[in-house]
Amino acid sequence: MYEQAQEVLAGGPAAAELRVSDELAWSVGLACGGEVEVWVEALDDAGFDEITREVEAGERLARVTVVAGRTGFGRSVLVAPDGAVEQSLGLGRAR
Repeated sequence: MYEQAQEVLAGGPAAAELRVSDELAWSVGLACGGEVEVWVEALDDAGFDEITREVEAGERLARVTVVAGRTGFGRSVLVAPDGAVEQSLGLGRAR
């Protein structure tokens, strides 16, 4: 994960695969082992400020980022619990 964080600080997003064995799971607070792929990216000031305002106001939200595919890679939107999206990923209509 350290290497991926260094890539992000150098100017680009990175994906990291985290693996925890069943034997170590309890020691890190998990019920069982497994693996997960995590997307790591830096937020610009505007993005950080927007998320901070929502959280401080007690709002829930999700940040959705395109991490695979031929178009839209790295684009993000914030989604409210009711599904409202203020921006667009610019990928055309959902199907």
